Amino acid sequence: PMLCVTAVNPFLLSKVPALLHVMSVRKKIGTMLPYVRCPFRRSINKGVGNRRYLLESNDFFALRDLIDLSKGVFAG
Repeated sequence: PMLCVTAVNPFLLSKVPALLHVMSVRKKIGTMLPYVRCPFRRSINKGVGNRRYLLESNDFFALRDLIDLSKGVFAG
């Protein structure tokens, strides 16, 4: 299931700094990605695999993403 974290709880970002950080990074990547025109772009797409939505929208997370975030998987 996909969740819009700002719609679920607008105060969640102020309570979970890691979530705010991930959303900030996603926003920066989303801004830069249209300008990347090299083989590196393919490696980015390959790296996200079936989680392409991470590059398309900043507010939506799968339940699995939130679990991974709580375990520190996104820290790397």
